[in-house]
Amino acid sequence: MNVGEKIKNIRIAHKMTQEQLSEASGISLTSLRKYETNERNPKPEQLLKLSEALGISINVFLDFDIRTVSDLLSLIFRMNEQIDMKITADKYTDGNYKPETVQLAFSSDEVNARLCAYLAAIDKKEELEASKSTLSAQTYAQKLESITKQITDLTNLLLDDNTDISKNAESPANSDGKDSPAAKKENAPDTASNAFLFATNSDLQDLFFDCTPDEAALLIENAKLLKEYIRKL
Repeated sequence: MNVGEKIKNIRIAHKMTQEQLSEASGISLTSLRKYETNERNPKPEQLLKLSEALGISINVFLDFDIRTVSDLLSLIFRMNEQIDMKITADKYTDGNYKPETVQLAFSSDEVNARLCAYLAAIDKKEELEASKSTLSAQTYAQKLESITKQITDLTNLLLDDNTDISKNAESPANSDGKDSPAAKKENAPDTASNAFLFATNSDLQDLFFDCTPDEAALLIENAKLLKEYIRKL
């Protein structure tokens, strides 16, 4: 996905028109349209203005070209320095680490929930690949195109989170150690578009995976009514 497509998809996810994003970012409407159609590539300063107007990190628009061991390790080392994460591995009886058991773990519930949603989406694609032999070429191609688009949309959705997870980040809590209502509201996911984001049950993931935001919002509203009804029984 090129930068123009990312700008357009994230703008739409924020329910902003081109005119609104143009005004919020200070970038001319003509330039914004050319960015979204990939007729012109925005410079870093334009990307910064767009990211600030959308309330996201500029990193969302940047592509990380990871090809070598050095590329990957430099990224992991930087992550380990700046966020709460653990690099773990099992050991042999002689005390040396087993390379094949190395794992990365994150302490942020926000990060882990989003990674689980991403894994659920990848599972759907792998399930389709496993059933390829039972499908016609046309049906397989249609399903693959649909799932690929869903994964792309989900990836953009998951990236749309500016929560500070750095080691020095202050916790948005009251003096009693609990999050304030304002902090909870600010950090809470948009249920209309992130409906299945934190669903760990596979049935719920199946239910919400291919929903549109409007369908997801309707399902959630009905689920709330059903929950209240069940509790009154």
